[in-house]
Amino acid sequence: MKDQAKQGWLERAGSGSNIITLLIGIRALSVVLELVLTRKSLFDFEGYPGFYSLFAIAAAVVVVLAARVLRKIVMRPEDYYD
Repeated sequence: MKDQAKQGWLERAGSGSNIITLLIGIRALSVVLELVLTRKSLFDFEGYPGFYSLFAIAAAVVVVLAARVLRKIVMRPEDYYD
């Protein structure tokens, strides 16, 4: 096991929750900025507050689910190259 001093910042305990907290904070900040800033939107639904935040979360969920399906298709047995 590595010493605490030799561990990278991602290997330390609690770093995962810190990253998630940071991402949630950035997402919340982007929603607040959408309320303050104005921009032109091509479609009506783009003008809703938080649309791009929700769209990003939905896209990430789709990518994860697609990766789970593709893993089952592409995965090879452990001794495939032997």
